[in-house]
Amino acid sequence: MNEGLRGARTVLQTSEVRQRLLEAQIAQEQAFTRLGVVVHTAFAQGGAEAVDPKFLYACQQADAAARAVVALQAQLDAILAAQAAPAMKYCVSCGAQMGGDAAFCPACGATAA
Repeated sequence: MNEGLRGARTVLQTSEVRQRLLEAQIAQEQAFTRLGVVVHTAFAQGGAEAVDPKFLYACQQADAAARAVVALQAQLDAILAAQAAPAMKYCVSCGAQMGGDAAFCPACGATAA
């Protein structure tokens, strides 16, 4: 067998094994995720007494992470909503709040700057 053919066969075998390895790693990750969901669901439904103490810290960490995600999503939503809302202006004469598109102050009638 010539060296070129041997090299091509090696590349093909390596590629096939790497693909199967990647698929096995993905399956392993999915299995661990499902296991975690099962344990955390038991914790969420039954509290600390429902899970083995070895898993309690991980469940508490998962809950803390979930709360952080909710809080950050709310923060992001607020920032995006503020960007979408028209900017508020304040009257330079009296300090009253004016709509972003107001030409005159509703409180004192001064021209908007």
